Amino acid sequence: DFIYEPMIESVKLEFNKQFFKTGEFEFEVPVICADGIIKWAWMHGKYVKNVKGNNEFYCTLFDITRIKEMNQGFRIAKEKNDILKGISDLIFFEWNIRTGEITNSPNLSDVFGVPACYDNFPESLKSLNFVHEKDLHEFLLSLDKAKSGYTFTSFEYRFLDKHGEVVWYRGSMTTILDYNNVPINVFCVLTNIDAEKRKLENAEESAR
Repeated sequence: DFIYEPMIESVKLEFNKQFFKTGEFEFEVPVICADGIIKWAWMHGKYVKNVKGNNEFYCTLFDITRIKEMNQGFRIAKEKNDILKGISDLIFFEWNIRTGEITNSPNLSDVFGVPACYDNFPESLKSLNFVHEKDLHEFLLSLDKAKSGYTFTSFEYRFLDKHGEVVWYRGSMTTILDYNNVPINVFCVLTNIDAEKRKLENAEESAR
């Protein structure tokens, strides 16, 4: 029961694949500790002869959680760099789902007059007032969608710049998953589409 339940079947398959072929096995597996925290262990097991000449099953586990976390950090950094590659002057933010922390690009903070970093996201959006009140609910729904595991989400909403002017932006959100396919980070790029929206509104008005 100490093996993380969603991984049990794959662990069984890997065990059978190795053990019945060589008489021993070794692999990485997520385990549940007594306090309920999930950690990663490297397991190695085999039969050995005891002092009576009988076979005993012997298994060792090594805590490799820190190594896995470091590797995950490197992978997240690489994915972020891949997203940013070839693009300059981006307005973007990164949302750490687990901590609720937001990290904004310098130009996002400058355009909307918000801090470079803040906590309690997305609840804190209501007090920052840079998302138009008529679009705030839908924006929160888009964030929930990204948080629930959609790897890509897009939207078009009205924002308020630091002067209080209403400006339309298109957002493209990419959700980064951990090794258990659990969403951990959301990276969002904002593109100013105000001129495009105003032109469309004028055309619609003319048509009416």
